[in-house]
Amino acid sequence: MRVAVLGSGSRGNASLVDSPSGTLLVDAGFSPGELRRRAEAVGLSVASLTAVVLTHEHGDHARGALPIAKAAGCPVYATRGTLQALAADVAGAEVHVLDATEPASVGGFWLHA
Repeated sequence: MRVAVLGSGSRGNASLVDSPSGTLLVDAGFSPGELRRRAEAVGLSVASLTAVVLTHEHGDHARGALPIAKAAGCPVYATRGTLQALAADVAGAEVHVLDATEPASVGGFWLHA
């Protein structure tokens, strides 16, 4: 398994978790072009994402979620509150609600709050 922090701070947050079972983008707080550039800089790609997982709705965590998910043809996972807050931003995307009180299997990974 490989974890690459693409950025962490008030200007944007994003990390890639890559394993033989899939690749998750955890948060997407940069523009799609910037996410691609940062992923390529560490030898990874956002083109074959298994899923985008959002920790919360702030722009520095969710800004590029919809365009990246659409380009990769993958779903977006987040809590109900996050998805409601981002309703306009994720319209047209395949979305799945995560229950923050229960572990969830996403693309071969287990997520725990």
